[in-house]
Amino acid sequence: EGLRQARPSLTAQELRTIEQSFRMAKSLEMTLVPRQDPEINGASASVPCEMRVEMRMDRNPPPPVKQQVVVTLSRGENGWVIDAIR
Repeated sequence: EGLRQARPSLTAQELRTIEQSFRMAKSLEMTLVPRQDPEINGASASVPCEMRVEMRMDRNPPPPVKQQVVVTLSRGENGWVIDAIR
């Protein structure tokens, strides 16, 4: 449910993939580091980021993944909400 609140635009397939990763991992850490200030346009915004994903497992952990992404957000009742990470 927390994923749906943070990223309501997740498709059912994306949600299943993430849930499966959670079951296999001891821990999963995703970090977004902004590369520049967000571009805000009313109730929406976008910001280029470096995304790093690290999964910790009992055996054979995959190497951390780093990629350049653009995060789009919308202003919700309690602050900004991630709409998409592309």
